[in-house]
Amino acid sequence: MDKGVIFHRDARLIVKAPYNESFIEKAKALGGAWSASEKAWYFRQEYYMAVEELLLNIFGTTNS
Repeated sequence: MDKGVIFHRDARLIVKAPYNESFIEKAKALGGAWSASEKAWYFRQEYYMAVEELLLNIFGTTNS
């Protein structure tokens, strides 16, 4: 799996990333919601820059 991938769907961002406790903690702080069925995090579109920065800080890339 890529280290962090941002997809856009409707008014949401979808992020697929490997398990990382620091990422999870910060994703929740940004209002991210985990989808077990899709194995992805969902964020509101207006948090794009913050989510991108989070991926860069944790994984060193966004792969988007």
